[in-house]
Amino acid sequence: MEASGNSSVRPNRRERNLCVIGQFPLAPPFQMGELVKPSGAGAPRNSIIQIMSHPSIVHLTTENFAAEAEQAAVPVIIDFWSEHCGPCKMLSPVLDEVAAEVGDSAKVTKVDVMAHRELAMKFGIRAVPTLIFMKGGEVKETKTGIMMKDAIVQKLKALA
Repeated sequence: MEASGNSSVRPNRRERNLCVIGQFPLAPPFQMGELVKPSGAGAPRNSIIQIMSHPSIVHLTTENFAAEAEQAAVPVIIDFWSEHCGPCKMLSPVLDEVAAEVGDSAKVTKVDVMAHRELAMKFGIRAVPTLIFMKGGEVKETKTGIMMKDAIVQKLKALA
């Protein structure tokens, strides 16, 4: 992996919306907005990818869902999102700020509904973005649409 020192290099439209933490063998820390060249098995060739989420945000899959969300010792917020969803893109930087603010007292997670449809079906997700607040493996609240940072932080603190 190499950080791109050339600020004129721009990821293409498809790569711009990728969250690469957890998809390729990239070792944090990264700065949000940083352009990186992924390497290793499964990494796209000749590509520059922009880091689009806070390093502490966990990208959930069917394989890691139980360990990361259901068995978490802290409150969890799950953002069900899609790459083609405008409001999801608006919510993403809000969740980055939430992740930075709550630190280890809560876990901020994301599920790409197109890549992990079985998780979306498990929770009856019909629209994105949908935020699910969990504590002790139980769903405590579900909100569809955008929420402000302060409201999200307040809900997570109330669940702690």
